[in-house]
Order: sequence, then structure tokens, then C-alpha cells
Amino acid sequence: MNALWSDLKFATRMLARSPGFTVVAVLALGLGIGANSALFSVTNAVLLRPLPFEAPHQLLSLREETKNWGTIMVSYPNFKDWRDQNRVFSDIAAYRSANFNLTGTARLKPGVSFDEARTDLTGIAKRLEQEYPGSNSGHSIYMMLLHQRLVRRIRPALMMLLAAVCLVLLIACANVANLLLARASGRAQEIAVRTALGAGQGRLCSSACREKCLPSTIASVWMGWWSVLPLFYLSSPV
Repeated sequence: MNALWSDLKFATRMLARSPGFTVVAVLALGLGIGANSALFSVTNAVLLRPLPFEAPHQLLSLREETKNWGTIMVSYPNFKDWRDQNRVFSDIAAYRSANFNLTGTARLKPGVSFDEARTDLTGIAKRLEQEYPGSNSGHSIYMMLLHQRLVRRIRPALMMLLAAVCLVLLIACANVANLLLARASGRAQEIAVRTALGAGQGRLCSSACREKCLPSTIASVWMGWWSVLPLFYLSSPV
């Protein structure tokens, strides 16, 4: 513990002797860490966190699918047949979107798998095709998890942004690493003196690692403070 405390004090003194390097390193790492933290929070809330309903993995989105036009809106007569003939859903409902497209929403019965539901709906679609060939020829029932349907359009943009900010963080780390290498090349005399005074290679390596990690620690604390600060203002009484 004494060695750790001594190394931290030495690393702090060395950073204080080079304020320009310290500011550049902390800003570069802080911006990279902050951007990644912010975008990961958004990605977690939108893509990874389940819907705020009971058993969200049982919620499905249902639409009609055709060979020529892909997925299309559900006709109300077909929706009624889905509702009446299925054996896999505990509830099924329809909603109309802003562009007046009708979409079915269903909840799987407990213990029913996605594949079992697909098989049941495939059978319903084939019966409807035989009964109503004029309107249902080549039609099938397309289903997917409701959460996946809700985020399907924003997912590519978020993943691209996440990849971009990760690249920014990698570039920041590479720049700071180059700065550290440049500083290390100018400290050969200092390392030689410390070696002559009895410092072993292990101690020199541990001291150097702690000195290198200190800027990223400062950057993380700095970005954490600026992330929490707005919460204090929002929670403070007016």
C-alpha cells in the first residue's frame, strides 16, 4: 500500500510538471469516454432494455406478407380470422398507425415458442389462401418480436454512431499513447538515476503503469462529475 501511495504521488507530481500534456491527455480521453458513455446509455435504453410490460418476450407484431410486395398492412377480415383461428396467443389486438396501416399485436401463451407460433400462423395463412384465393393468394403471416419491430429503423443509425464514437475513443487513446511514448523517450536519464538508486524493474514498471493510468482516471472522474451535475440541478428545489 505504501508503494502504491508513493507511486501515485510521484505520478501526480510528474503530471503537474507537464500541464500541457496533462490537459491534452485528459481532454482527449474525457471526450472519448464521455461520448461512449452517453451513446451507450442511449443504446441500452432503446435497443437492449426490454419493453416495460409483463413478459415482453411474449409480445409479437403481426403483418401480412406477399410474394410481390413484401410486408403489407393487415386487412381487417384476415385479422378477425387470425384472432378466431389461432391456438397460440392468449391475446391478440390490432392498432392503426399514423399512416393508417393496420398491424396486429399478439401475446404468446405461456410455454408456446416462437417456432410453434410460426407453424400455427402458417397453417392459418394456408387455409385462408384456399378459402379466399382472390384476396389471399400468395399471402403469408409475418411475425417478429414487438421490441424488434419498434427499434428496427433506429437500430442501424445507433449502431453506426456507437461504432463511430468507439473509433473516436481509439484515436484518442492512440494519440495519448504517442504522447506518453514521446515523454518516455525524454526521461531516460531519470530512469537511469532511479535504477542506480536501487529501483528494480518491477517497481519501475508498476510506477510507469500507474502514471500512464492516472490521466484516464482523471478523465473518467471529470466526465462522471459533469454527467451527474445536471441531476443535482434537476433534483434541487425551485
